[in-house]
Amino acid sequence: MKTPRILFVIAMFVAFIGIACKKQLIDKYNQNPSDVKSTSQIKAAASFNWATFKTVAVSFVAKPEDVRTGTFKVIAPDGTNLFQKFQKANEGLNFNLEIPNQYDSVLITYNTYSKYFSTKSGFAELRLN
Repeated sequence: MKTPRILFVIAMFVAFIGIACKKQLIDKYNQNPSDVKSTSQIKAAASFNWATFKTVAVSFVAKPEDVRTGTFKVIAPDGTNLFQKFQKANEGLNFNLEIPNQYDSVLITYNTYSKYFSTKSGFAELRLN
């Protein structure tokens, strides 16, 4: 008879501790809600760039006497492959590439040849030597 009573007391104690230790969940991000209806109400510095992408003109200058073929790649600083194409070395390639605004450089490779380019100018040209 004492065993059920002891188990009941232990269960009540555990339940009391569980309720007493429960954390109050407060949404700290919703303490001062505002009713923003459009982006014109958002305050930002005049120099803030709202664009999330930028265009980079990429050019591969062909070498007419070169008969190789290889993989042409444009790679982001974090290693993300932005563009890849199987390319003949004697055929030129020109295209515009939309890249995230936070990338300040790209790595362009053709087979084993590679070179870093700044994206600030909006242009990157790879020439085979």
